[in-house]
Amino acid sequence: SHVLPADDGPFGFDASEHHLSSQFIARLYLLQLKYLLSVTMGGGGKIPYPKEVWSPAGGWYAQPANWRANTAIIGAAMIGIVAATWSLSAEREHRDKMPEPGRFFPSRYWSKQIIEHEREQAAKKDS
Repeated sequence: SHVLPADDGPFGFDASEHHLSSQFIARLYLLQLKYLLSVTMGGGGKIPYPKEVWSPAGGWYAQPANWRANTAIIGAAMIGIVAATWSLSAEREHRDKMPEPGRFFPSRYWSKQIIEHEREQAAKKDS
């Protein structure tokens, strides 16, 4: 390991000998740092791989042309499954104890049993 004298500038130039300004030296240091970071960071390029390799996920570096349509289709399917499950759950939901009137209770908006119970309570109150 080579030890540079304290008055050495960037790239081994003697700053006092060449009368380099401190601003110029700072710029050279920044350029050197930028170069070193660009060389040492970034992960490199793509690795070579056999072109005959295929997988359902698309293989290496896949970016299928129809990814937007595929995403929309799977998103719609997921929303449909969640909606059907939600609806079935709301139909089959059973409560032995109803929520207190006026208290925040999210399932009161979709639970058939709670909606009917609150209608009955409102009818009793009105009569």
